[in-house]
Amino acid sequence: DVLIEGAVSANSERTGGASRRAGAGGSVWISCRTIRGAGIVRANGSMNTSNGNASLCGAGGCVAIHYDAAAQAELPVPDLRISAGVDFYSKTRGLSDVGTLYLTDSRFLRETYNTQRGIGGGRLILGDWGDWTPASLSLDDVWLRFPSAVCRNWHLTGGISVTGLSGRLDLGGETFFMVQRNVTPLVSEETVNVIVDGDVTLSDSGRLSVYAAVTNGLAETWATLDVKGDLTLSSPDAYLELGGVCPTNRIGSVTYFGGRKSVRLNVGGDLRVLSGARLDVRAAMTNGVEAFGAVVTVGGTLQIGDGAKVCPESDPCNLGSVAFDVGSLVVDEGGWLCADRRGGAGGHEASKLSTLLVKQAEGEGPGYGVSVYALKYGTKTFNRTGAGGGYGGRGMFNEIQTGKDVSGRSYGDAGLPLLPGSGGGTRSDGWDRTGGHGGGLVYVTAKNAITVNGKVSADGMESISSQSGAGSGGGICLRAASFSAGATAVLTADGGAAYNGRQSGAGGGGRIAVHTSRPAPASGVVMKTVRSADRPTRSMQWIRVAADATFSARGGTVTYAYEDDWPYGTSAEDGTVRFEEVHSAGIVFMVN
Repeated sequence: DVLIEGAVSANSERTGGASRRAGAGGSVWISCRTIRGAGIVRANGSMNTSNGNASLCGAGGCVAIHYDAAAQAELPVPDLRISAGVDFYSKTRGLSDVGTLYLTDSRFLRETYNTQRGIGGGRLILGDWGDWTPASLSLDDVWLRFPSAVCRNWHLTGGISVTGLSGRLDLGGETFFMVQRNVTPLVSEETVNVIVDGDVTLSDSGRLSVYAAVTNGLAETWATLDVKGDLTLSSPDAYLELGGVCPTNRIGSVTYFGGRKSVRLNVGGDLRVLSGARLDVRAAMTNGVEAFGAVVTVGGTLQIGDGAKVCPESDPCNLGSVAFDVGSLVVDEGGWLCADRRGGAGGHEASKLSTLLVKQAEGEGPGYGVSVYALKYGTKTFNRTGAGGGYGGRGMFNEIQTGKDVSGRSYGDAGLPLLPGSGGGTRSDGWDRTGGHGGGLVYVTAKNAITVNGKVSADGMESISSQSGAGSGGGICLRAASFSAGATAVLTADGGAAYNGRQSGAGGGGRIAVHTSRPAPASGVVMKTVRSADRPTRSMQWIRVAADATFSARGGTVTYAYEDDWPYGTSAEDGTVRFEEVHSAGIVFMVN
């Protein structure tokens, strides 16, 4: 038998200095008949004490406690503090990860975790989970990761609360694999499916991550978080992540990984992202069976408050995207619904990054920018560059003197933009260049009203070198019973700018469409369509846009263009902005 009233510790040593990295936690292995006490068992990674930078923190170590399950069950649950976590965690969401914590069975598991007693951090690995399912979960300054095999069919009759600077709950994400140097995404081995009858609250920097599993590309069960009550992110740095890091874009080689499973978030009440909090939704690849790679359904209101951010991210190769189906959408002044740079990936040269990377100089998406070997104009030769991606408008370069068309083409439907933007190209001769990513897709369907006083954007990424093209603007499609944009509203799907204007192509503008639909007062269908680069130019019944509101799908610009020797103009083509009101008559079926 083991009695611990003091500490059994294998923590790493804290370090100081601006560039010094702290060490990882060590290992603790205990094998016994029973274990008792109110002491501490730990193998935590430490931090850099000079600046509190989480990115300099060491990872958690390994703790394993083997005991006789039958004998341990005869004793009260001890008040031991057991952890294989990290010494510090911050809003930077640093690179350091928790370690592993092995226990014989679920005897030590609770529904409430804090810094005073019980399990204090780690990736949980149990010899026998049994049928353990919590009625609720509350984490206060504790980071825990539950494997997907355990939470694949959880039904919590209560709620979930995560709070505190180090408060983090991971559902799934127990598997690592390397995509490129210094990037090791987390994925689940099985499909996570969690139902919560109560509310979910993330406060005081609390974080919740739901990781999708890897799939073979066939239609399969979605990873799902189903919240019957309200879901609230109520403080700066509170964070909800759905889908996990994408492991299957081009640089991870789709040949080996078929993609993430799709993810679904259902909220029966309101979804509130407030006060500097953030929600990231990462879509999976789609194969035509499912229209979208992720779906967020909100029965009440999706509210994006001042300083808060909601980010839908498309798959960078397949362009599977996120769809929001809500009761109402409210973007407060200072709030941001952001799909900037979250569309098709830019082309890249892989030679200096990793042997795992697949070399491809063209961007991703229907309007991809290509690699341009040489552009000649008079006595000038502009060598090895990349064209800008296109979407609502063509990217640069749209025509060159040789007659070869190398621009990113336009595509999609101006009235119903359901695709993200495309990536820019880059030079293809072994240099470490990367084209700009296209803007993503913001697609929202609201049963009631959409009210925007903040920002909604799907801008393309600018060129990041003089020899790579920028990404095109993405798509914004808002459909509701009524729409209003206040004086502080900004809606943009602009193409990315050329890098300093030198030898690189700017991205074409994206597409913005606003639709309202209500029953017509009489039979028949009445459609009022307004096309404008700025805002509706005449009165519309259910669309209200303040005079100072901004709507823009501009092509990316060239700020400096070799003066008289540059024949390609000063910007890529503009995209499209469209407002439509549809009054449709109902259909009555009479059965005798």
